[in-house]
Amino acid sequence: SLRWLKMNNAKLTTIPDEIGRLQTLEHLTVKKNNLETISSNLTQMPCLRTLNLRYNNLSHENIPTQVFDNEELTTLDLSHNKLKQVPEGLLKCKSLLVLNLSHNQIEMVPS
Repeated sequence: SLRWLKMNNAKLTTIPDEIGRLQTLEHLTVKKNNLETISSNLTQMPCLRTLNLRYNNLSHENIPTQVFDNEELTTLDLSHNKLKQVPEGLLKCKSLLVLNLSHNQIEMVPS
């Protein structure tokens, strides 16, 4: 069963729906692509612990809050994107140990 998946430099604009069916996947890296949005298919991955989405074109409006419902998620890298604020729902991510939001245009941090 697949636990690590890297799809770097693949010119992806979305994460394929089939990825959400990988129930045992623990680490997903989709860096240096052209992602502008994240579909809610990532919410169907109960074992996902690491999500690396650096160097894409993501904005906070296009990250569904359900992504942060995952109780296993410990590492989230959204650096080098187009975030203007911290994604809504991030505070729901109780197991998060590492969060990288550097190299964005964040103007507002929730209290």
